[in-house]
Amino acid sequence: MMLEREEAVRRQLIEWLGCPEDKCRVQRARRIWLEVAKEDFIKVVDFIANTLKFGMLCTITGLDAGEEIQMIYHFARDDGIVLNVKQSAPKSDPVFETVTGHYQGATLYEIETMNLLGTSVKGIPDDIRYPLPDGWPEGQHPLRKDWNREVPEIKGEGEC
Repeated sequence: MMLEREEAVRRQLIEWLGCPEDKCRVQRARRIWLEVAKEDFIKVVDFIANTLKFGMLCTITGLDAGEEIQMIYHFARDDGIVLNVKQSAPKSDPVFETVTGHYQGATLYEIETMNLLGTSVKGIPDDIRYPLPDGWPEGQHPLRKDWNREVPEIKGEGEC
């Protein structure tokens, strides 16, 4: 199977970013993975949005990877190629930059990672409780591996 378009995008990313080849790979047809340092992330987003024309942010996946929190941004463009860009931060300080300057729809995904994984995303409001219910206890992040699995008492539950 020829993966010419995918390989062309991969080469552009490697050459522009100057990253090791093992940090950017074609997984299969229409699927590319790129791992970047957190400090390079926004300039990479700018490059893929403006130069490579990845015009859609499909979703953001947040992962508790033990000592790190990983954020994987899934970008797509009109020819069907999906570029998955992963960045990581220490679990003790999981601070990331927002991509809303390029993809306005990112806000809800980023708020979701803040509430479910305990990340901090610079540039978006941090007082929205989505998708957790109002009254969910502060500091309780149910997608963290070290989260106490007991369902916390939710303030105001059952009140009208």
